Amino acid sequence: MPPANPVRFNARRKFTDILEKSPSPIAAEAVVRIAELFAIERDIKGAPPDERRRIRQIKAVPKLEALRVWLETQNRGLSSDSNLARACRYGRP
Repeated sequence: MPPANPVRFNARRKFTDILEKSPSPIAAEAVVRIAELFAIERDIKGAPPDERRRIRQIKAVPKLEALRVWLETQNRGLSSDSNLARACRYGRP
């Protein structure tokens, strides 16, 4: 099983780009949440595939679902053409 939705890990860059331009509590929180997913992957690096899959199911899947719900909630209050809204839409797992 590949890392949990690895394409969306690229969303971190979109949020860090926003933070470089101006403070954004939403972007900062997104970076923290995505970093938690990276930490899981870092912790299981080198483990046998079955073990990685088991740990992802236990640790990453709930975090991904929480991230999806949180990004959708944040996106509702944003202008649809803002960079932050685009990052939220891109980052949804």
